Amino acid sequence: MRKLFIAITAAMSLLSASAEVTYKYDESTKTLTFSGDGEMNVYTTDIFGDTYINPEWSNLKDEVENVVVNEGVTNIGKHAFMSFSKLKDVKIASTVEIIDFAAFEGCTSLAEITLPEGLKEFGEEAFYECSSLTSISIPEKVTYLPKSIFQSCKSLKNIDLGNVRNFGEAVFKYCGFETFVIPEGTKTLSEDMFFSCRNIKKLDIPASVDTIESGAFYYCELDTIKFLGETFPQLTGFNNFTMNKEEGDVVISINCNAYTEEAIEAIKSHGGSYDTKIIPAWPYGTDVYSTNNAFGPVTITPVDCDKNQYKISVDLWTSSYQVTWGGTYVVPEEDKNKPEIIVDLSSPATVIAQIDYVQGGGSSIPTINFSVTKTGMGDVDVEVVEKTSTSHTYKLTATSKEGYEFLYWETYNEGILTEAQAKNPELTLTITATEYIQAFFSQSPYCGKDGGENIVWSIENDTLYLTGEGEMEDYSVWTVPPYGWSLDDFEYVKVGEGITALGKMAFVLMDNIKKVYLPSTLSVIGSYAFTECDELENVYFSGMTPPSFEQLEDVFAKSTEEADDVTIVVPCDAVNAYKEVLTDMKVICGNSAVDDIDADDVVVVAADGRISVDRDDFRIYDVLGRDVTSSNGSLASGVYVVKCEGKTIKTVVR
Repeated sequence: MRKLFIAITAAMSLLSASAEVTYKYDESTKTLTFSGDGEMNVYTTDIFGDTYINPEWSNLKDEVENVVVNEGVTNIGKHAFMSFSKLKDVKIASTVEIIDFAAFEGCTSLAEITLPEGLKEFGEEAFYECSSLTSISIPEKVTYLPKSIFQSCKSLKNIDLGNVRNFGEAVFKYCGFETFVIPEGTKTLSEDMFFSCRNIKKLDIPASVDTIESGAFYYCELDTIKFLGETFPQLTGFNNFTMNKEEGDVVISINCNAYTEEAIEAIKSHGGSYDTKIIPAWPYGTDVYSTNNAFGPVTITPVDCDKNQYKISVDLWTSSYQVTWGGTYVVPEEDKNKPEIIVDLSSPATVIAQIDYVQGGGSSIPTINFSVTKTGMGDVDVEVVEKTSTSHTYKLTATSKEGYEFLYWETYNEGILTEAQAKNPELTLTITATEYIQAFFSQSPYCGKDGGENIVWSIENDTLYLTGEGEMEDYSVWTVPPYGWSLDDFEYVKVGEGITALGKMAFVLMDNIKKVYLPSTLSVIGSYAFTECDELENVYFSGMTPPSFEQLEDVFAKSTEEADDVTIVVPCDAVNAYKEVLTDMKVICGNSAVDDIDADDVVVVAADGRISVDRDDFRIYDVLGRDVTSSNGSLASGVYVVKCEGKTIKTVVR
């Protein structure tokens, strides 16, 4: 029947695409040709709403390999060739001025395309998920690339931007670039612009860039970022510099004139990790590095950029140490042992701080080392009280960070501390030999606003429970929620009634989470609350009114395009209200009143041609007793029976 239909289609010389544009299909060459004058029709696809209009030729999406758009046609309409998975070659007439929204989305076999010189405009997502596309040149009349135009083009390694200087959100998200040149004249690096472009190792930020938005380099693996302008850009939003850098440090070099405390703090507060090196750059292009060690961290501060003068200082850990400056730069004899020197680096040179013991023959001087068991839980301060030739006395202060509490001190040698000393966060200790000491901290049971006790967390039977009233604490890349250290212990999250707000980054990067149950009292979900929870399947909302989202586009974003989308389950009478807010997500009617996720009952949700069951092993039967499990996802409306774990549940697909 399918072949007969195609034969009939091919035999019809002209079919209507719009009043002025017609098309025909040649089955022998797998070619779809468009002719005429004017615009193609605009096709709308809203799979979550009431409208779903396919192009007339959409039945050929699994057949067409070639598309020809002849002279006279002025645009390629919305969704014109969406999901034409076998499309390999496209010829576009010079008269085409617009390639509209999602026109080639999901054309996974399209490796290259030549765009006409007369092209003026793209719609959003025009080439979304063209995963075989390797290179493209943008015509000179185009000055703006809209949102997600090349998102998930994972093979895209070369692009000629032409005159493009303006970029929409997520424009190159998940692309495969190994190198990328940001053109001078670009003013804004848009939100998620290079999100998860993991093959790019180096980026130069031109002087014209004055704004960098949220997540611009999120989940990248950059080695270096160099800011060329004499003014540091404004950073907006969050996580501008949050990267997935597992080996080696990220080096961010800043033009000498822009290298200020404000710029450094801006980077650190927008995702720069403790491993990130922030350094000044000489005007002639060589970076200035500092080397830190346990005896005295070295810092470099510009003095006069025009004269290439820098202050190099070492903060000696104790008076037991002395610096001797060396390297290829010749330090005057009278300055060689000063902890602070001014150097003129008018040509490439090295300055090395050699730090040595100066008392008691070096190694005979007792020292003390300290560490914190888990980064982010707390800090340890060391104050020298007294030092003699035979002993050292130190005051140690352990300060727990918000959401954590101090437990005890532990030393390398037993018997050094009494029980009272071990449990005192302010410890005065005298030692006569090298000794190591650690401060241990634990998670607090509280995660309320500002570390408050209004919300308590606990873990039982693979489930994280949040109970209490009011707002939850906001977290960041530096402040991990206390239950974050126990994320291997739970797969489900149950937020109790009375809680009104989920904090920022409350569950970010928690890959184990599969299902989340939210209360009717919830009114706010903070930015990045569930970002990159790649195993998250369902989120159950109990409220009839959707909560507000601080940054909706990223709340449920996953790290890879292969990850399954999250399904939003809401009360049946609230479906439309949630669809108006969560426009790009799958929202279904279900039993969102399920409060007890530990119940023995099997939870079944049916909507949009699919039956979902909160168990792995189940079968679906129609009213005639036929097994239709394999058709799940495209079930017709009607009554079905689900059999699971010895139970039989009747449900209706509408």
